[in-house]
Amino acid sequence: LKVNKGDSTKEPKINTVGVFTSYDENYKYVGFNCKFSLPADCTPVEWGITFIPILSTGKPDLSQVFPVSALSAENEYTATLSLTKTNKKYSAVRAKAYLKYRDKGGNIQVKEGDEHIQAFATENKFGITDINQNQN
Repeated sequence: LKVNKGDSTKEPKINTVGVFTSYDENYKYVGFNCKFSLPADCTPVEWGITFIPILSTGKPDLSQVFPVSALSAENEYTATLSLTKTNKKYSAVRAKAYLKYRDKGGNIQVKEGDEHIQAFATENKFGITDINQNQN
């Protein structure tokens, strides 16, 4: 579900709209840029991302939920995971954006975006990788 700026929203939408990797002298990073939209009668309560680190063996580790406090005027946010540059425990991370919101009836609902995977890298790059293309 792609979310564009200025969409007229009849139902809640959330997704990852970009993925990036970077590094510095001590750390390697992988980040996910996310965006959501809500109907006018709904209110956002919490937004963030669920990270599922992938071990060097290729098996998933325990998932971790990270709420994000920052939010742009267009309902965009970034969640970044960092590891020390020498860490070899994890090779990649799977991630899924989430949004908790209050619907027009006052009930708390949760909406999740598509799951994406990104390898940790030793270069700076930006793009988006769909997990369905990387399950070989």
